[in-house]
Amino acid sequence: MAANDIARVRSFSISGVASDAFVFVNILGDNVDLSGNYDAFKAFTANNSTRVLFNLPGAANLSLQNLWLDAAVLAPNATISHSSGHINGPLHDLPLVVQQIDGNFLVEAGFNFTMPS
Repeated sequence: MAANDIARVRSFSISGVASDAFVFVNILGDNVDLSGNYDAFKAFTANNSTRVLFNLPGAANLSLQNLWLDAAVLAPNATISHSSGHINGPLHDLPLVVQQIDGNFLVEAGFNFTMPS
């Protein structure tokens, strides 16, 4: 998914996924803006939010204004800017991986991943 497409999202739902599967949402682009979509990504339950990862491999800037995200975020080169938001889910290994965070943000998420043998 391109960064300019994700900025227009008003609702996001993933269904028909096996209970033991993982969901990776790849978002490509330098500047990713999820602002103003507070409930757009609140579709996941505590049971499966630890199996959802938003991967932003090329993001340099990530705006998470007024966002509720039930998933983990992997954006190792990004600086996050935000005024309010919430990343929700059980505390596990990988709630949020970014370069820098500017602002106040509640992080309660994790990504519970075990490499298959």
